[in-house]
Amino acid sequence: LLQAPTGAGKTALACHMMATAASRGLSSFFLVHQNELLNQTSKSLWHNKLQHGLIASGRSTTDSLVQLASIQTLKNRLDHFDPPSLIIIDESHRALAKTYQDIVAKYNKAKVVGLTDTPRRTDGKGLGHLFEDIIHGPSIRYLIDAGFLCDYELFGVPPAVDTSSIKTTRGDYDAKEAAEV
Repeated sequence: LLQAPTGAGKTALACHMMATAASRGLSSFFLVHQNELLNQTSKSLWHNKLQHGLIASGRSTTDSLVQLASIQTLKNRLDHFDPPSLIIIDESHRALAKTYQDIVAKYNKAKVVGLTDTPRRTDGKGLGHLFEDIIHGPSIRYLIDAGFLCDYELFGVPPAVDTSSIKTTRGDYDAKEAAEV
């Protein structure tokens, strides 16, 4: 499991791993859970001159060694593809979902690498059964100081604001009332 902040280069590293696998004649799948990530990752793969196929609804498949897959589509087409040697799971804190588990179980001989900026799950469940080790990438501050990310200025609500008069609905403040306060 590779943990690194947004902008640290997780996708670029994945491109390198997949290119290395392909140069050795090994296939790889890069799994994403949203169409936006599918398109974004495909652009990164092309930018890195890595020919790839798309396993996604409405897309025609290819026999490329590198496949970028929507997990929802791949789950429904598991028997259509030869098992990959490498599976890279983007946003891998989601990897406990049944869809991911079914894919990993089907291709149980593949090496699995997870990418995430948030290795902690909100439900408290661990990822240790899927990932043996965690590698912590550079910190946000390091990336800013090294010039890879821009610095930021943080704004927030002052701690002395009295929110007791703001109505709530299902635990969320009424946006209009909160803005006025």
